[in-house]
Order: sequence, then structure tokens, then C-alpha cells
Amino acid sequence: MAVPSETMEALVERAGGDLRAGINDLEAIARSPAVLPGLPPLVGRRDRAGDMEALLRESLASARFYRAVEVRERTDTAPDDLVPWVEENLPREAPDPEHGLAAFGMLAEGERCLQRARRYRTYGLWSYASEILTGGVGTALRDAPGPVPASLRFPQYLGDMGRSRVSRASRDAIAAKIGARCHVSRRKARDDFLPFLDGLFDRVGASPTPLPVRELQLTPGEVGYLARMPLDSAAIARLFEPDPEPEPLPKGEAPGEPLGEPPPQEDTEPTGSPGPMPPAGESGATPPTRKRIQRSLGEFTGEVP
Repeated sequence: MAVPSETMEALVERAGGDLRAGINDLEAIARSPAVLPGLPPLVGRRDRAGDMEALLRESLASARFYRAVEVRERTDTAPDDLVPWVEENLPREAPDPEHGLAAFGMLAEGERCLQRARRYRTYGLWSYASEILTGGVGTALRDAPGPVPASLRFPQYLGDMGRSRVSRASRDAIAAKIGARCHVSRRKARDDFLPFLDGLFDRVGASPTPLPVRELQLTPGEVGYLARMPLDSAAIARLFEPDPEPEPLPKGEAPGEPLGEPPPQEDTEPTGSPGPMPPAGESGATPPTRKRIQRSLGEFTGEVP
């Protein structure tokens, strides 16, 4: 395939050091019937996200405003992502305390715009926040352009959140179990119940309490988070050991088991049989006579008792 030098130079300039992008553009123009000198119209400008760190390095070193459109074109992130970077590197780049105080005031103003945008759903304030967090901070930090910092420090807050991801997951899982058991919200369980449960496990020289482990059905990882112990510790392993099998009961004491032969009982009846009962007439006592009762009208005899 023959490609004019002007077209090749235009492709290289448009790729911007991205080899894969250059090959894709070359493949696109190779399918056209004729490759004319210059850049063919079928190769458009690539929408590539800029580097946020490069923009912040430039904004902290130059005393000029950045339009929200420029910030949006150079970074493919929300203005909220600019806040931790500016907050972390602003004290290092401040030339004196007065300029640093003014720059932190602009940072607070940008955060207030972001808070209002989240609370009232007025995301049109994002453009104001982008301009304040870049150009506003830069003009408050320097009266004239200064040296561009070689690199920015990664925000410590983001690093701490990344390292505590496992701990926060265990905390939220425990709060969810407490909420289901005590019928409270997850937030109330985390704020009110979790400190009490943390105190039960955080006892120096004592083993973890088995009762909340059994009631809440905690996992070894969650017990290790509460007791601040490694997962392979012997105290945690003892909590999750299977219960020993009970010893069998003696014969005749186990529930549902038939009892043995009952022991023979001694005959306590007196020897000899009693004689025949005497007739009622031969006995000395006379049986009482029964009072006659009228049962119908025909039995009436006229006698009054």
C-alpha cells in the first residue's frame, strides 16, 4: 500500500504517540479507493481523556483561570475527583502562608458548590466548581506563574480508603447482622451497637466471647476484625471447632429406648379365699325401704305424703 508522506505525517501527529491509534487510522484509510495527499476526511479527531494530574500541575503553577469547558475536555472525571488531589498538594506548593490561606479559601468555595450540587441536584454548579478548583486555586496561590511541580503526591485519603477496604467490608457485614438480629437500621447498628460489641471482644489477655459469635453467626474474618486478631490465631480457631459428640447414655435412660423387663413383684394377697357372702336376709341389718315416687298422672292414688 502506497501512502503519501503528508498523510503519514498527519496520522502520526493525530495519534499523539498512541501506536494502536495510529495503526487503526492507517487501516481505516487503507480501505478507501484512493489515498490522496493530506489527511483523508474519514479520519476524525479521537476523543481521548486527558491527564488530570497534568492539569493540576499546570493549574497550581500558573496564575490563570481555566474555563469549565477546558477542564471537561482535558479530564474525563467529575469535579469531586479534583478535591483530594488539590487538598493533598496545596500545602506543598504554597509559596507563603498568606497565599496558602487564600488558596484554601477557594478550595472551600469549590467544595461548597459541589455540596449544593449533590444536595439540591443542581449539577449546573459543577462548572463553577471546576473553574474554582483549578483557576481559582491557581490565581489565589500565585501572583505570577511559577515552576511546574515534577509530580503530585497521591492523596493519602484515597490510599487509606483503599487499604481499609477489607476492614470496612467486615464492619458493614457485622452491622447488617446486628440490624437483622436487633431490628434496627444498619447505620444505628454501626453507631450504637458496634462500639458495645467491640468492647466485648477488645479485652487484653481474654479470649473472644462465644455468645455473640453464635447469636450473630459471625465468620472468622469478622471475629478477627472485632478482636483485632489474625485469622489463624488459636483463640479464633477454638470458637469454630465442632462440638464434641455427647457420650451415650446407659441402657434404659436414652429417650425412646424401651425399658428392660420389670422385676417380679411379690404376691401380697392373704392366703386362703374368703367364704361366701351371706344373703341380705340372713344378716342382722334390714335394708332401707325406697320412697315411692309418682312418675305419671295415672299413678296418682290420692294419698298425700
